[in-house]
Amino acid sequence: MLEVTEGIAASVSQDVSIDDIGTIEGTRPIEVTDRSRRIRIEFSNVLTYQVTDESYAQPASGEMEEVAGRILCQHTGSEYLEYVQQNSLIKHLVDDPVQHYSLNLADDIIDVITTANPSVDLI
Repeated sequence: MLEVTEGIAASVSQDVSIDDIGTIEGTRPIEVTDRSRRIRIEFSNVLTYQVTDESYAQPASGEMEEVAGRILCQHTGSEYLEYVQQNSLIKHLVDDPVQHYSLNLADDIIDVITTANPSVDLI
């Protein structure tokens, strides 16, 4: 189970200085406020998952369908699903259809391979 809280861009901008690089003007920090929405995403029968720092993640191959906005997506024909099936015993031991979902968070991408649709609830 994962609970995700929406970050909202602050109304006041500020400049950010980066050592030896310079200053980026007019940035707006992301804040969690009383207006932030929260959702609970729960997966059952997870076969495998992978967490990747969003700075190093490549866009997923294949087709992608948004399930809960851009946060939760379902992938069809992804290279990650193909990799998992080729490098594990899943295709030999699991009879149910296997699905690939991703959670696209502020700092991480979490890829989930499962045989069941996740439940998504606004909390």
